[in-house]
Amino acid sequence: MAACKDFSGVFPRLYNFPLATALAIISEHRIGRCRSTSIMTATFTKVLPLCLPIILSRSGGTRIPTHVGSQFKPLKITSIFTFTGEVGSSRYVEDPMPVTIDPLIQALAEKVIADGANRRAIAVLRVMLDRGRISTDEIQEIGYNHPPRAIGDVRDAGIPIKTGSETSAKTGRRMAVYTFGDPSDIQEGRVGGRSALPKAFKQALIKRYGSIDCITGARLDERVLQIDHRIPYRISGDVGLSDHDVEAYMLLDASSQRAKSWSCEHCPNMQPTARDAGTCATCFWAYPENYRHIATSEMRRTEIAWQGSDVAVHDRLEELAQRDGQTVSEFLKNTGRQIARRS
Repeated sequence: MAACKDFSGVFPRLYNFPLATALAIISEHRIGRCRSTSIMTATFTKVLPLCLPIILSRSGGTRIPTHVGSQFKPLKITSIFTFTGEVGSSRYVEDPMPVTIDPLIQALAEKVIADGANRRAIAVLRVMLDRGRISTDEIQEIGYNHPPRAIGDVRDAGIPIKTGSETSAKTGRRMAVYTFGDPSDIQEGRVGGRSALPKAFKQALIKRYGSIDCITGARLDERVLQIDHRIPYRISGDVGLSDHDVEAYMLLDASSQRAKSWSCEHCPNMQPTARDAGTCATCFWAYPENYRHIATSEMRRTEIAWQGSDVAVHDRLEELAQRDGQTVSEFLKNTGRQIARRS
């Protein structure tokens, strides 16, 4: 079944009763609320295969068709429906869907919101407290185009978050869905999130490394560079900040920071049962100048930014690569292999 926001054009008028009734019965197991045995029978013998894809993606207002008179009209499911009519009717009363959140997690989330220190975390937590979950699409709808980073801010505040997935009603592709995790995974010492980094500390980093992106080596205007923990905050906290240890931090532009954030988010060492700072300390994303793995995978990576007079060098290499039907990366790798064999 195609994933789409409005299913009114997908289903023909197969049965003379609201498909929404079947969805409500199956998804919440509220069998006792339906007064018609014939609806229950038809639900499980005819409609269950059709409803499952909708139920699996049911969140944030899935739209399905419901029979009203002789027309199918979209119905936005945002709550549990208690149906009281007979077969073929479309009368219902709305029963608000309860959201159950562990008291410890709720108290911590409310504290983060009250502190007002992180706008991204606050925006995400407000949705999660209201709905019990938030998806990639929903994070983008509230104005944040890098959902993993927004969720990272919540995790940095010490709140455990679980990542699941479902099909996006907008794109038809799989997307992440975030829910609150186990309260036993609340990270002590992280409550309230990371500390503010003083402007003088950024200048100390520029003095140490230069105004460069530490991943690509590109020389950039210091205004586009951001301070980043070499070892993720979620694992080591603000280590080195109190004594202004510049070796524990790096400068990255927004692109490198997003790439690092995504890689760390999906790294096995970021799982609650792992989180070994020593593993991070030997990772490319923490110390690209001296590493043994990339997010625990046995890999090597070379980032090169061609600037100034080096642009002409890059363009010449690109010409040579295209003669052989290669990209610049492939050309450099193959050239390196030839050198290695001769040495």
